[in-house]
Amino acid sequence: MDRRALLSYAADTFGTQPEYPWEDEPGFAVLRHRENRKWYAVIMNVQAKRLGLDGGEIDIVNLKCDPAVSAMACDGRSVLPAYHMNKTHWISVVLGAAPDDELLTLLNMSYELTAYKPKARK
Repeated sequence: MDRRALLSYAADTFGTQPEYPWEDEPGFAVLRHRENRKWYAVIMNVQAKRLGLDGGEIDIVNLKCDPAVSAMACDGRSVLPAYHMNKTHWISVVLGAAPDDELLTLLNMSYELTAYKPKARK
């Protein structure tokens, strides 16, 4: 799945559009919840070597992930510890390298993990 398809899925499934908050990084897009404004995905174009991979510039998406799941999902090729984020709670998925169903499962999980949760009354 490429960047365009991922953004289309997010718009259709969650009703969110990308935001481009950094003028100096026009290829970096943030997907966030409308209710609480929390990020659930950050799409970036980075040099592969920054992730310990071979090649030139690649597209990745950072997703929030349960630490137990991220330990199982990280394979060193398509799913990696997060680039530029907390590596315990976030992962980076290389777009076009991870199977679409795995990417969408991780995206849905990230959306749920960052969703608004009402506080319990005491």
